Amino acid sequence: MRVFVNYISGDPAIANEKLCEIEAKLKPYATVFISNVHNKKGKQFRRNIELFRSDLILQLLSPNHLSEIEQKEIVIARKKNKPIIKITVDELLNMNDDQVYQLLSDVEKEGWPLWLIMAVSLLLCVGISLCGIWLSYRYVSQVIGFGKDGDIMNARGLFGDSWGGVNAIISAFAFAGVIVTLYLQNRDLNLQRKEMARQREEFEKENETLKYQRFENLFYNMLNLQQEIVAGLKFEYEIDEEVLVPAGSGGYSIKDKRKTTHTVTGREVFRYTFEKVELLVPDPIISGNEIPVNGYRRYLKNMGLSKYDATWIPTYFDHYFRHLYKIIQFVDSQGFPYEESYKYISLLRGTLSRYELIWIYYNALNPLYNNFKKLIEKYSLLKNIREDLLTKCTETRQYYEKIGLAPQVIANAHFTASDFEFFLTDNNKDDSKYYLTAFWKQDDIQKGQEYIDRWKAFVAQATE
Repeated sequence: MRVFVNYISGDPAIANEKLCEIEAKLKPYATVFISNVHNKKGKQFRRNIELFRSDLILQLLSPNHLSEIEQKEIVIARKKNKPIIKITVDELLNMNDDQVYQLLSDVEKEGWPLWLIMAVSLLLCVGISLCGIWLSYRYVSQVIGFGKDGDIMNARGLFGDSWGGVNAIISAFAFAGVIVTLYLQNRDLNLQRKEMARQREEFEKENETLKYQRFENLFYNMLNLQQEIVAGLKFEYEIDEEVLVPAGSGGYSIKDKRKTTHTVTGREVFRYTFEKVELLVPDPIISGNEIPVNGYRRYLKNMGLSKYDATWIPTYFDHYFRHLYKIIQFVDSQGFPYEESYKYISLLRGTLSRYELIWIYYNALNPLYNNFKKLIEKYSLLKNIREDLLTKCTETRQYYEKIGLAPQVIANAHFTASDFEFFLTDNNKDDSKYYLTAFWKQDDIQKGQEYIDRWKAFVAQATE
């Protein structure tokens, strides 16, 4: 394939360096003519010749108007029905090899017209026949000669017999017909191959579209199911309340303590279990005795994260956590580009309440759920967490006491004084803590690094 590159001479946007880069891009797949590169003397007749010989005109677009010469070249190319591809310099240079090949291969080279093929075939056949007759004449004249009348007559007879080559002409015409037929079949096959290639591309695009449609249908169904699981949460508890009960026939009432049952449903269950549910913890003063505390916040503060699974409360959310993990794993397993997967996880994140995020935070720190934690870090699932709602586990409190940091001092330095800083790390191999990306997306990870660097500097200064 011969490619004629049409552009505006002297345009600063199309410098010679870029023209050389364009030549290098196209050279493996076509014979390229670029005037400033191959016609440095600027001879117009060579440009015209190359234009007529070309199979494709590659027009480099520019914000400037076309000069008179370039405009004439485009007009001539259109009159000659030459394919024209319009493209900017940057678009062409940013293409990879496969894209350049596809760009050029999509252009159908104009084949010889049928009349020209027939004419060439006819001339070829006539030429072969005449050549055969001439060779026969030469043979007769040289071998037998024309010395005597008899010899001459014999020679004429032999020469006349040599015109039997007309049969060869007829056979040659038949052979020419076969050549034309093969050529036409080959051209049709090429067109069929290109059409099949286009159809294959369309099928691939349709399959990709169907793949996304199937994925989205299942994804949104899973989101709906997740909301149904949340709505189906139901927590009942009993408390002693003073109620008025009839004292007798006189209409008097007296106060009495009775157990009444209350029910918490839906998302309110996450808040109630973390802040209000009554749990028993060992009495720090009287050995063997237990005291009640309200909510998992105070339970973790007294018992520590190591005792997270020691009560029945976390198991209450088993179905919720399993299905949430399956949704994220399902998105992750599709092999989509990261930004595409992140978009779907963001839709999931938007459905999570503030206390759901708190429960997810502590649940995924359990070593049993390390796979869940890795997906949380990959897609920044805890990006919108309320750090002030986190508690201060025994491990965190003991660490602060060990290095001599009072909660007020930490708060004055604009840190949370909660589990957030203690369970935050910039070491992505530390499975006991959350890597930065659990809270900051990859694009914003520098902000997270600055935060943890400031925390490290604060701790170092406080412990000097």
